[in-house]
Amino acid sequence: MASGKLTARKVETAKPGRHGDGAGLWLIVSPSGAKRWALRFNWQRKPTEAGLGAFPEIGLAEARDRALAARKLVKNGVNPIAERKRREGRDTLRTVADEFFKEHSLAWKSEVYRCWWRVSLQTHAEPILEKPIDEITAHDVSAILQPIWLSKPQTAALLRARLEKVFDFAKARRYREGENPALKRGGGIAHLLPKQAKREARNHPAMPFAEVPDFVRKLRGMATPWAAPLILQILTAVRPSEALGARWEEIDLTARIWRIPSARMKAGRSHEVPLSSEAVCLLEGLKGSRPDGAKSGLLFPGKIEGKPLAQGAMRVFMARIDANGSPHGFRSSFRDFLGEMTDIPREIAELCLAHTVGNQTERSYRRGTALERRRLAMELWADHVEGRASENVLRFQKSGGMSA
Repeated sequence: MASGKLTARKVETAKPGRHGDGAGLWLIVSPSGAKRWALRFNWQRKPTEAGLGAFPEIGLAEARDRALAARKLVKNGVNPIAERKRREGRDTLRTVADEFFKEHSLAWKSEVYRCWWRVSLQTHAEPILEKPIDEITAHDVSAILQPIWLSKPQTAALLRARLEKVFDFAKARRYREGENPALKRGGGIAHLLPKQAKREARNHPAMPFAEVPDFVRKLRGMATPWAAPLILQILTAVRPSEALGARWEEIDLTARIWRIPSARMKAGRSHEVPLSSEAVCLLEGLKGSRPDGAKSGLLFPGKIEGKPLAQGAMRVFMARIDANGSPHGFRSSFRDFLGEMTDIPREIAELCLAHTVGNQTERSYRRGTALERRRLAMELWADHVEGRASENVLRFQKSGGMSA
């Protein structure tokens, strides 16, 4: 860059008045000592002055860059002052996303879905939220997807789809033109992001964790023997057989622990389940309303004496009400939630599911504070299941973001 008459030292020590750098760039110092930059130029044969920002926020080098850019606009027949006003009034991704949300979210039945919709943009799209929406490119979109594209594929897919809808909305409202930068097929991001590994096929279809609160709310309104065992299974992330076969002697409501004996566990190892406040509330309600289970000790006695409700019938029930997923799949919903929405360590999540990790970290957790850390995981999950936009969840998010 060509140097002017001013130096950094001269700018620092400038007295009140106007100090020229050349090519129309001026440093203006007020009697109070406040300093600002301005560019003098002729517009339609009239002397005109455009502000370029205050010193020291704008240093000498940046002031020269701004002056050069403004002079290029003038050369191309564009008034820098009018251009700045136009840019300041442009719609950003944030303002358009807010407009889209206000117009469409009322049709979304789930308050939790509305919350997660905003959280996903506020958390992961923060770097481009203030960018004019007509300037956002596929490179910008791929840059915010990149950190979660492989590590959080479900979150990345949801975020991309939501951005695609916002950009479609922006084009329909004429806030931008051209190709949708969030398109996966045929769009630029298909060539800017690595290929995702195919999701491992799950034997048990899992309901997306964002849909679980509405499903639980639906269950609570149904007069069916399957509501309570399903809700207990969801809240505790145990296997369906472990929930259906639960016995009162296994449950310590005072200590808020459910101790499942090894004989009932898949791996043949006893398992302690920390009970969330919601799970305790559910169990206390069951204890007072299930006299039929007193004799057998079962929480959910079936028609055959001494036997619990049938696991196969639970699957049939979910299919009959057209539920998205299977009973066993709620364990995956729980795991996805912890992995994508909290900072709970992977080893803790695996211990919650009674999985064997087998490394030194897991063994140290078993010897240490695993129970209380698992209790926190269960409380965070229960907050989500019950439809509360938990402040704890937001606080434990891996990526920081703005409040909703």
